[in-house]
Amino acid sequence: MSTFDDLMGEVMSTAYHMGEAPAESFPELLQRNPGLLDKRLLTRFYSSRALASAKARTEWVEPDVKPFPFTLPQGQGV
Repeated sequence: MSTFDDLMGEVMSTAYHMGEAPAESFPELLQRNPGLLDKRLLTRFYSSRALASAKARTEWVEPDVKPFPFTLPQGQGV
């Protein structure tokens, strides 16, 4: 079962990757980044405990397993 936090993580990751090639279609994006379809994508960066925390339900939480391999644009995330 997906949670809202899982969905938001996937949306942010997809938005980031779409910014790399804005004219690209969604199927092209997925072909270039098949890892976006991995249901366990967020667990590479967040522990289950962090994702289920009360803080994560109300505000941005930094990854606690390893940092994202990109920097979020100013005003997103933290």
